[in-house]
Amino acid sequence: MPSLSSRILEHASCLPEAAPICPGALLHLGSRAAVDQALSRLVRTDRLLRIFRGVYMRPIETRFGLRTPDIEEAIASLSALWGETIVPCGGAAANVLGLTTQIPVQSVYLTSGPSRRLYFSRLLVRLRHAPRWQLVAPNRRAGDVVRALAWLGPLEVEDALAVALSRLSPDDLVELAAAALGCDRVDLRRRNLIPEDAMPYRTGLQYTYDCGRFEANMDKALAAAGYAGFEARRQDAAARGRLRGF
Repeated sequence: MPSLSSRILEHASCLPEAAPICPGALLHLGSRAAVDQALSRLVRTDRLLRIFRGVYMRPIETRFGLRTPDIEEAIASLSALWGETIVPCGGAAANVLGLTTQIPVQSVYLTSGPSRRLYFSRLLVRLRHAPRWQLVAPNRRAGDVVRALAWLGPLEVEDALAVALSRLSPDDLVELAAAALGCDRVDLRRRNLIPEDAMPYRTGLQYTYDCGRFEANMDKALAAAGYAGFEARRQDAAARGRLRGF
């Protein structure tokens, strides 16, 4: 009969890259004490990585040897596992937006959960607890702008603001406005729709809408797209290394 360590490795080999492996998910293979001991042996022999207390990942085999899982995919998996918002820090966002040429020396992410240190072999990744306003619009350009401007500080933000805004699409601006108002982006769009009972509606440019059911049409589109369950699907896709947008 294969050893417990071999069965754990077989289980891990069936998982996608950067999928977290937790002892509680391995209890069908053995007792908790035996699983913990087997995981410790696998870490000591570099066949598993201990990312954080109670969280392991499989190193990836390449023709050049073993490498750590993709960090972005790992962060997305941990975000889904812990039910937390985790986003790149402001310095990384500023670099992506072209607001600075500085490259962060340390790998730092902001999180809605507690601050932690994650270890990917020799690479240390820091999770730093951040206030809610710094975590708005995760994985979207509008949120990157908020975090980048916060990182730049008051002395540089004025010059950077024009550049940052030029990077935003009209939809990004709606995201940003919704974040500032503390409302959902759909609710903000809803506020700007002409209600059916206002027809006929004359605009400030002297055009007249004679009819229209814009809010009802948007509700049908949201229902058809399954918007109510979108965030759960996004987190599930992120745990599998996929990006899902709306």
